[in-house]
Amino acid sequence: MKVHEKLDRQSRSRKPAASISVDQVVRAHQYADFLLGNHDLCLERTLALVATCRKNGIDAQITIAVQLNPFAAHAWAQHRGIILNERLDRARLFKPILAF
Repeated sequence: MKVHEKLDRQSRSRKPAASISVDQVVRAHQYADFLLGNHDLCLERTLALVATCRKNGIDAQITIAVQLNPFAAHAWAQHRGIILNERLDRARLFKPILAF
């Protein structure tokens, strides 16, 4: 099963237990990053954040992007066009190639 299919299935199969805002979810993930570290874990962090958002009824998407010279790849979460787990100036260094 593809990652986006698993996330979609998860979001459809669970109803939010309580009303939680996107800001609360993002802050909780920022706190976890602070405690556990986040170096070179953008995809894992983004998958966890989007899964938590969708589990709580928040429509978040994963964006995967690249830069060419030097080559690098990056991932972040977005909700209604707002980047949730990356600074805008850093995200602008990359060209999005996939969003789901």
